[in-house]
Order: sequence, then structure tokens, then C-alpha cells
Amino acid sequence: MSAVATRQEGDAPTERRDRDSRPVLDDPYTPEAARLRRFYLGPLALFRMRRRRQLKQELNVREVPRPPTPSELACIIADKAKWLRHLPLDVLTTMCSDPIFSFGFMGELVVFPQEHAESHGIIVLLSGSVGIMKRGKTTHTEEAAMAFSLITEFEKMGRPPNIEVALLANAAPETVLHAPNVTGELVCLTDGVLPSHIRVVSNAATYATVRLPKLKAAIGDPRIDSAVISKVFTPDVIAAREKTLRDLYPQTDPLLQQCWLCERMAAHELAALAAALEPAVFIPGDDIVTEGASSATMYFLRRGEAHVHVRGKRIPGVVIKPGSTFGEMGVLFREPRMATIRAASVCDTWVLSKSALDRIVRHSPVKAEIAAQAAKMRASFLVKVPRGPVEDALRQHPALQGLPNAAVQRVAAAAVPAVFAAGDIMISRAECADRLFVIHRGTCVMLDAFSQRFGPGSVINRFVLVPHRGLGPIAATATVDAFIVHRSDIVKELKANGLLKAAQSRMRHEFDIVNASVSNASLLSLSPAEEHALRSMKSDAGGLMSRLA
Repeated sequence: MSAVATRQEGDAPTERRDRDSRPVLDDPYTPEAARLRRFYLGPLALFRMRRRRQLKQELNVREVPRPPTPSELACIIADKAKWLRHLPLDVLTTMCSDPIFSFGFMGELVVFPQEHAESHGIIVLLSGSVGIMKRGKTTHTEEAAMAFSLITEFEKMGRPPNIEVALLANAAPETVLHAPNVTGELVCLTDGVLPSHIRVVSNAATYATVRLPKLKAAIGDPRIDSAVISKVFTPDVIAAREKTLRDLYPQTDPLLQQCWLCERMAAHELAALAAALEPAVFIPGDDIVTEGASSATMYFLRRGEAHVHVRGKRIPGVVIKPGSTFGEMGVLFREPRMATIRAASVCDTWVLSKSALDRIVRHSPVKAEIAAQAAKMRASFLVKVPRGPVEDALRQHPALQGLPNAAVQRVAAAAVPAVFAAGDIMISRAECADRLFVIHRGTCVMLDAFSQRFGPGSVINRFVLVPHRGLGPIAATATVDAFIVHRSDIVKELKANGLLKAAQSRMRHEFDIVNASVSNASLLSLSPAEEHALRSMKSDAGGLMSRLA
């Protein structure tokens, strides 16, 4: 039996609750149910339902015409769209699979004002006409108030309330589109919101909705080359997408604090950093950063994915995803890019220049922590670097000549990675010179009149087997990645192969010849000229890491 038949007169209607925790009444034809419907569905919902029934009878509409196939929808988009027409027809057909078909009468809303592209997608008008309303004509609240007054007037005249047509007459459309046609294209390409709303302006209209995920999948289709993508994402579309990124998706403190640079920043520093960010959009195939180029900016990835390429080859399994930060190490250490970051999909990024970063952290109490964390991260990266170049450099050193390859490999494997910022003293006169420095990247110089420079592949401290202090202070002129080999590791391998005594004797003889011309009085401190040169080196570097040295 139905709820109406079993309910006794005067009983309250039975209530249950759905997933939204809103009352749902078993008996919808009671005053209580009517009041609940008005409260939850809005003042226009009931009259829209009445008007739809009336229009169906007046227009003799019994069913929606046969929906078009995906290929027919694709042909309409290829013919009427401004940007998506450049996509191949087979890609458009795939995009138009499983659309949503809708039917509306005059005055009914097709797209609500300020509705996001994720909600409405691309509208393909199949029959009838729709109007894009003038922006800011009436708000939703004003429209509801106007509906109440119109309802009263219609009731006085004894006519059925044609609210939609009356509201449509009050807000004349700015643009009218006639079937077949396409709208919502730019909003979907920019992933934004429609500033105005769209209503049916003919007696009836049929339209299909292609959802935004389908469009994103079509843009990322491997059958599309970069030339086609550049025709879809023209400079106008990219500029509109960057504006949408700035207006609708500003960086917030929780998003910024996902980056290790910003974890310990104060609120005013985060606000200054957010104000310094600039939006940038990259389409699939664009190089966001290029290997070997100067590092002038760092990037916060808001949406999209990117791949990493080194020496022209993609690193498998490495994907940069939303929320990631990249390019900060090049900005901090003032060095060329170590890899190419290439957009795999449409990438929305926030860009921070190195000058803005330096200005924000110059007087920040967290700058020392940033420098220490950056050096630690860089050293952890060096641990994964293949030791082949280190082995080749060690084989040229006189202390390791004659050692078998296996012994050299063990010495190289025991090397400890270290990072030095521009202006750092790598070897001083006061310390015991019991270590080898193998330069992996960067340059350094001996400060006594800049008599000797060292670059990648150089091995510093020729006389590592002879106990002595540094013969000359050596400082980094740029960020230096080095591997440090301790004397004990070399002695262990020489002793195991019976070469220790011969190597020590040969090296002692060479050391005595070199040391004869060096004044012992200058071995423990920098000369005024060397101190001036070191200060100039730090000042010229000018970067964050050098100022923290």
C-alpha cells in the first residue's frame, strides 16, 4: 500500500533522510512537504516544473529527438569551434563519447552564472537557440525576489506562472547562438568560470554536454603533435588561462609551505613571496627549463605533469606532479640548469625570480636553515652520481699510480660528497692536508695571487701521503661539488698491494723540492691581499649561498 493510503487523517507525514541530511517526505502532497520543497529547492523550482508540464502540452513534445552519434558531435565541433577545430577528427570523436544530452524550454538555464568549467563542460547546441546573458544584469537573489513578485501578479490574473519567460524578458541576452553551435570552449580551455549565464531563448532547445575530463584527455592524446597543440593554445588562450590562474587560483600559505624553502617562513614572508609570484602556462612539449641554461627562476607546479630529460633522454619513472617545486637549486647555487623539464600536459605554474627570492630571505632568520638544507640536499644527490669520473681522476694522481682498477674503485666508493658555496675556503693553511678533493662540478682557485685554478676533473692536494699543512688556501669561485678522499683509505689500498713505501718515498722527495721555496712564516694565516681577494669573490658571487658563507 502507498504511504497516502495507510496514513491516518491528521497524522504528520513520515520523514526519512538522504545522504545530504535533508528531510525527504513519503507523502509529497501535503502542506508540510510543500513548505520543505520551497525551502530546499528554491522559490523557482515548483513553478519551473509546472511550466515544463504546460509547455510539453502546448508544444506537443513527447520525446527528445534522436541523439547524435559521437562522430556527428565531432563534426559540429570541427565546424563551429574556434580553437578545438584544429584537433584531428578521430580525437574529437573520442572526446565526444558518452556525452550528456539535455532538453530545455524557453527561459530555462543551461549554465548558471559563475559556474566552473568542471561543471558544465563544452555545450554543443543541437536544436533551438540559447542566449548568453549580459554580465551583472541581475544576481541570483534579485532574480528570486523578482520571481516572487511575478508569481503574485500571475496569480492575480489567474494565469499559470510563466516565470522563466518573464525573467528572460527582463535580462536581454548579449549574444544569441542558433543550432548547430558550440559554446563554453574558451572557459574549458582556460579551466575557469563562465562570467555570465546561458538561457534557452527559443521555445525549446536540445544540447549535449562534453565534460572537461574528456577535453583534457583529448589534449593529452599521443596522436596530437606539438604543432596542433600550439594552434589550440594560441597566445590569446594562454593569456586568458594565466589570468584565470591569477584570479581564481592564487597561491595560499598551505600550498607554498609544501615547498621545503617555505616550510619555516613567517606569515609576512609568505605573503611577500606570494605577491612576487607570476603565472605562466606551458603546453605539452614546451620546455619549462632547459639543460645548460642560466637559472633565473624557480617554479611551483599548480596543475599538470612534467617529465625530466638529461642529455636529451627522458629519465624513466620520474614525473613532476602538482604541488612540486623545481629549479630552486639552480637559483640558490647560481649555476646552469642540470636537466630539462618538459611539460607532459598543460602545466599551470607560478614563477619566482631569483632576485625576488634573495630580497625576501636576505634578512630572514631562516636563511641559514635554507642554506644548510640546500647543501644537504645537494650532497645527497651527489651520493647517487656514478663514480666513474672520480675513478678516472684518481688514476692520474701520483699517489695511486700502479694500483689495480679494483683498488681504485674501492677508494672512489669511499669518497664523501661535499658542497662548497662561492667564497668558501675548501683548504686552509692551518688544517692538516690529509684529504684529496676531486672536483665534480664548479671551479676553485688558490688564493696566493690566483696562481692556480681547478675545474671539473681536477684533484687537489698532490702530496696527500706526506703529513703537512696546506701550502696555499683554496677557495671556491662558484658552487663546487666535490668528492673528498681521506688519506687513510689510500694508505689502506697501497699497503694491501705492497706499494705504500715506494709511493711515500717518491712523494716526500717531490714535496721537499716544492716546500723549499715557501716561507714557513706564511703557512698559518691569509695575507692581506688574499683576504681582500676572498671578500671580493664573495661580493661578486652575490647569491644567497655566497652571502651565507
